[in-house]
Formats: sequence, structure tokens, C-alpha cells
Amino acid sequence: MDIIQLVDRLESLFNHAKRVPLTATVMVNEDEFLELIDQLRIAIPEEVKGARRMQQERDRIVTDAQQQADQLTEEARRRVGALTDQHELVVAAKARSEQILRQAQSETEAMRQGADDYVAAALRALDHHLTEVQREVRNGLASLGADSATSKEPPRPSR
Repeated sequence: MDIIQLVDRLESLFNHAKRVPLTATVMVNEDEFLELIDQLRIAIPEEVKGARRMQQERDRIVTDAQQQADQLTEEARRRVGALTDQHELVVAAKARSEQILRQAQSETEAMRQGADDYVAAALRALDHHLTEVQREVRNGLASLGADSATSKEPPRPSR
């Protein structure tokens, strides 16, 4: 389940809780509350796994780009070697191989930068998302009367 949906359920649980008269305290169903906490704990690692998959995809893209650059370089070297017998062709081949090398390096760098930008944007979005979830959880706990300075992770119910 999506983290945002879980936070919405947590908020709904709080909003439908019974109020203690003449106080800011509410009573929530402990089992439902702890179940939501467990689901949040499970959902967050999925978000982290998603970021890891994006990083692995970025690494794969960079590796593929490097292999393509290596292949282009090797192809350029082979072409230069085959054309060494004729002086005019040698000059043209050297110029073309340098162009191919520059182009391959440029394309590799562009692909690497694109992959880096994509992963950075995804990680920033994940960071923002997790920060929002954390803020909402803290607000929920605060509104339930939990002291954030002394609060510890709630004990997990035995099942």
C-alpha cells in the first residue's frame, strides 16, 4: 500500500477517534493504530527499494554507454589500422576516428549526466515524500498527546 494512503488512514483513524470530554485527548483503537504503524514500516522500505532500483538502472545505463563508447573506440582504431597504407586515407581516418571518439565521449557524458539527473530528481522526490510522511506522523503523534522529546518507538504487538 502507498505511504500516502497509510498516512491518510492514520489521519482518518485520528479524526474518527472518540474525544475525552474537556481535554484535547482522543482515544483510538489500539489494534487499528498499531496495524497502521506496521504497514507504514513495511511501506517505507519499498520506497527505499525503489530508489535502489533507480540507482541500479542508472549504473546499468552508464555501463551500457561506456561499452558503446569502447566499441566505437575499437571500431575507430580498426578503421585507422586498415587505412594506414594510403596517406590521404590515413589523414582522413585519423580525423574521423577523433571525431568518433569525441562524439562517443560526448554521448557517454550526456547519457551519464541524464542518468544522474534522473536519479537525483527521483531521490529528491523520495526525500520530500518521506519528510512529509514523517511530519504527518509526528503531527499525528503530537495530536495524540505523545511527547516527541521522550517518545520511543512503540512496542510491536505480539501476534
